[in-house]
Amino acid sequence: MRMMVYPDLSCDPVIETLAIHFFVIAPTQAGIEKSDAPNEPWGKEELAKSLNKLIKTLSVKKPIVVGQSFGGGIAAAYAALFPEDTAYLILIDAATSKSDKYRPLLARIGMSVGVPFYTMFLSNPFVPMYLKRSLVHLVHRAPLKYLSSEKIKRYKNFVSKRLYDTTVDYKKLQMPLLLIWGDKDTITPIDAAKEIHEEVHGSKLVVIPGEHTVLYTNPEVVVKAILDNYDGN
Repeated sequence: MRMMVYPDLSCDPVIETLAIHFFVIAPTQAGIEKSDAPNEPWGKEELAKSLNKLIKTLSVKKPIVVGQSFGGGIAAAYAALFPEDTAYLILIDAATSKSDKYRPLLARIGMSVGVPFYTMFLSNPFVPMYLKRSLVHLVHRAPLKYLSSEKIKRYKNFVSKRLYDTTVDYKKLQMPLLLIWGDKDTITPIDAAKEIHEEVHGSKLVVIPGEHTVLYTNPEVVVKAILDNYDGN
């Protein structure tokens, strides 16, 4: 049975179904849910390197790497950094592109304003801890009972770099690539997927009805798209 690594939230609705067909490893991103946030700013490349370290520790050989949204950005960065350790790459409405031009204007403004506000909010000694914990819980889905004051400090560093650079040099990809995209995705528009598809020779692009959250609103369609179009061994 082929090994599949899914660097996203372990509660994603497709994992249980994919596990029928693949041996799935679903590590939670650093700083999400029960996982500790790093002590310094991390972006997609740092997260990809951390994932590679985990894969090496588990003695996993050339897995299929799958990711959705920001997890797709990690998956793409992983494949670009470690092509020799990636058998197949599957991106689902991934927060990644060849360039930053497809990021919606409101999203750019939101990140340029929101990230500084977030870090200043968590750094402000006059903001009550319960409000800081509530904000981190809202943004990261981290359970409130795990959010100590020390972890709050780490989230500040985590977010300050995490949300910015989502570009990947797709010419570095040396493995089969499957792109699954919602036709109404406004976070990472379908044009970004089309550009990646044109950039990577032999890649497949499957467009399905839905928005950026199609993985959550219609997981059965996403799983079917994976099973119907995955052509590895």
